[in-house]
Amino acid sequence: MDYKIATFPPVLKHPELEKWLKGDSTAKSTLEVWGPYKPSFSNIPIVVKEYLVEVAEQKRVQEKEKEKEKEKEKRKSTKHAKRT
Repeated sequence: MDYKIATFPPVLKHPELEKWLKGDSTAKSTLEVWGPYKPSFSNIPIVVKEYLVEVAEQKRVQEKEKEKEKEKEKRKSTKHAKRT
């Protein structure tokens, strides 16, 4: 395992940052991974935290969309049941 990753276990929570640190050819660009922060060990916790917040927000939005879809289906089925 790369010493950079072993030193900063939170990196494992951010797959793109891990790829970037390993020099993986499939990693996103520096700007995409680090955002406005300079690539440095001291900024890793900030970048990982922002990534986790973004992932949590995406998950929340997806769950909200699923709830809306379920509610829509529920309304459809109750309308259909009332007609028959």
